[in-house]
Amino acid sequence: MPGKPNSFYTITDRGPAPDFVAGDGTAYKTFAIPEFGPHIVTVRLLPNGTARVDEVKPLKHPAGGEITGLPTRFPATDVPYDFNLNLLPYDDDSLDAEGITIDRWGNFWVCDEYKPSVAMVARNGRVLFRLVPEGTLTGYEQIPTYDVLPGVLAKRRNNRGF
Repeated sequence: MPGKPNSFYTITDRGPAPDFVAGDGTAYKTFAIPEFGPHIVTVRLLPNGTARVDEVKPLKHPAGGEITGLPTRFPATDVPYDFNLNLLPYDDDSLDAEGITIDRWGNFWVCDEYKPSVAMVARNGRVLFRLVPEGTLTGYEQIPTYDVLPGVLAKRRNNRGF
């Protein structure tokens, strides 16, 4: 980590989303905390061999408001339900973050397995833009989103990272 050799960044996942199978065999993807989205976590390694979380920063829309971990509508991923099996909304700006790195200018790059996509994130947690596979724009995105990645990426097996 720049300026802090004993520290590193990591990123949380979308939040708990256990599968639920009803008595009739119907499977549901339930979201325990639907509004929870990825957070950048700064961890410091201490001399005694333990670690301490120094900062937790949620990812945010360019205009404010936190990014959720609810599924995007296209390409199809999961159909989201709450624990009462009420249908939840899709979120075309959501991220199911799986990895993070930082560039030489201090911006974070986060990979996401929903679209799949790569997002550039400012140090304050605001998502600046997203790169997604060709043909996957929905028109509902609030984050500047560009479909410049190879379209074949949208055909990957669901929930297998990017």
